[in-house]
Amino acid sequence: MENRSGLFGFPTLAVIAAAIIPGAYYLGPVQIVGYIEWVLQHLRILALFLLVAILLATVLLSSYPFQPQSGVKMIFAGLLLVTVGSILTVGTQMNRDEVISRITRSAPGRVTWNAGYVINILIFGVVPLLAYVGSGVRPIRDGILGFMEPVIRTLTNH
Repeated sequence: MENRSGLFGFPTLAVIAAAIIPGAYYLGPVQIVGYIEWVLQHLRILALFLLVAILLATVLLSSYPFQPQSGVKMIFAGLLLVTVGSILTVGTQMNRDEVISRITRSAPGRVTWNAGYVINILIFGVVPLLAYVGSGVRPIRDGILGFMEPVIRTLTNH
């Protein structure tokens, strides 16, 4: 029988190292996965902010009449298309990324049409485009902004 205790009955350095090294092997990857999740959370918040800001600016643009409205609407339409296209491109590249695919246990290098990816396409692709189209159609715009009319009347005293 091997004596595994050292001076004063404490374990030897070899025993301590044998117990710590297997756990330390996973310390780095756990920290990296935590950091990747933190970055992805902030990217989602940033993408959501971009879309909300552009959609609010588009709705405000369509609710306030001024003369060169068609040119400004075209600029906002282009900005919305570029933003939606960029967010969807980044989302697709992240879905295909090898490191993220290994973390989520999906096929690396391929787009996996799971529920999270489809929901991201709907939230960051379809909803903004429908909102933009809806802001150009007067009955839809009036229905969306109808709940704000009492607030606007109260604030402007009309």
